[in-house]
Amino acid sequence: MSSLFDQRGSAMIETLITAPIVALVISVGSSLLYLSFAKAWLARSAREGAVCLVTPSTQAQCRKKLERTLEVGLPFGDIKIEKFREDSSGTEVETALHFSDRWVKLSGGRAISQPLRARAHMPRL
Repeated sequence: MSSLFDQRGSAMIETLITAPIVALVISVGSSLLYLSFAKAWLARSAREGAVCLVTPSTQAQCRKKLERTLEVGLPFGDIKIEKFREDSSGTEVETALHFSDRWVKLSGGRAISQPLRARAHMPRL
């Protein structure tokens, strides 16, 4: 009968050891998935904005559409449109996703200072 109680205790200890490890793996994995999705979404949105500038739409309409697309797809982080221009050579759109210090920390307490960036250029045809 005492061996049954010993097994229950060891199962509890194993659970206490593995539960934080599993939680860490899940949180790191979901963070990496979000970052990879964010990079792809930024690139897609920048390309979409550059194409929109070539169309007959106004620059204000294209910028509003780009802002809306970025806000819907990326709920975390500070989104900035760094370049949004049209000239005789074509269009250029650059977007960036900045993370605040409280959201992303590296081991050792250093914050990630480089934002995710995406750039799209559409030449005039």
